[in-house]
Amino acid sequence: MKVLIEHIEKLLPDHDCVVVPGLGGFVQNEVPARFDAESDFFYPKGKEIGFNSRLTFNDGFLAQAYQESFDISFEESNLQIRQAVQEIKNKIDNGKYVSLGRIGVIWKNDKEQTQFRSENKNYFYPESYGLTSFSFPKIEKRRQSRSDTERVIRKHQDNEFINIRLHRDSFRNMVIGIAACLFLLFLSKPTGTLPGTNSQEAFMMHDYLVIPESMESGKKEALPVIDEQAPVATIDETSANLSNEGNIATISERTIEPATKAQKITAPIPARTYYIVVGSFPQKRLAERWIQENSQQSKFKYAGIVEKDGRARVYTKSFPDKNVAQAYLNQFRENNPECASAWLLSVKNN
Repeated sequence: MKVLIEHIEKLLPDHDCVVVPGLGGFVQNEVPARFDAESDFFYPKGKEIGFNSRLTFNDGFLAQAYQESFDISFEESNLQIRQAVQEIKNKIDNGKYVSLGRIGVIWKNDKEQTQFRSENKNYFYPESYGLTSFSFPKIEKRRQSRSDTERVIRKHQDNEFINIRLHRDSFRNMVIGIAACLFLLFLSKPTGTLPGTNSQEAFMMHDYLVIPESMESGKKEALPVIDEQAPVATIDETSANLSNEGNIATISERTIEPATKAQKITAPIPARTYYIVVGSFPQKRLAERWIQENSQQSKFKYAGIVEKDGRARVYTKSFPDKNVAQAYLNQFRENNPECASAWLLSVKNN
């Protein structure tokens, strides 16, 4: 198959039509230099390569090229051509994309029709050899695009700063709430009990009670009787104050408002997502195969697939904001002229 592709490439600069018996014909059409005002791209003069699967008549040019290269007979040349053609057909019948070198790519669609996509470069047109397409927008348009891009990026950065600020405030409020809860928990925990008292009572100042002088002098006095049936007050926060008059411990009660619960702040989900599409395929497996074959290129390193309207589309990057996506698309086309056909896909989020 490789030998067949090399001979087709060798014949295309001198012939506008090269027929491959059993496969089809590659036809070249001359295209003048042009400017696309929509994308601001300049295209040099060249030739576009098309494919016609109905051109199967053996005109002998390809077999003659085999004869000159390998010094073999005409019949043996045709035999080698048929073997290479059969190898290509077996691959495209199995749903594979077959690269034809600098000519293009050939495959079969869902309707079992042979499709072809050329490389759109002037490999086979000597007058434009080495010339490539390039983008050169007008000065006013470049200034407008640059200002729009800077404004959108600045707005995007401001939104990110606000979101970070909100997250920090939420985290701080949560920490304050946890600290307040722990404070209340430790403050309301009983520190001791007296004999004869209920274990559920909060008695905090027993270590600080003043011993009567009669006990110090050896006289025994009856301790006051504590009524266990008396209702016990629930104390949210207790502060003990000692009264020097009569050596009596008094307890004051004060209610504290519960800590404010930290509010959870979530970023709003964008209504749409905008994808930079570089390829569209009728089946997802074909899109996955394309990504596998092109993942070594840095611009397709993080390529993904989005399915919509029965098509599997390969995208390089996605954005929640249309203006940011359009600015990135313009820059992407300018940096990658071979991807000038990349476009913007808008998908509504559920």
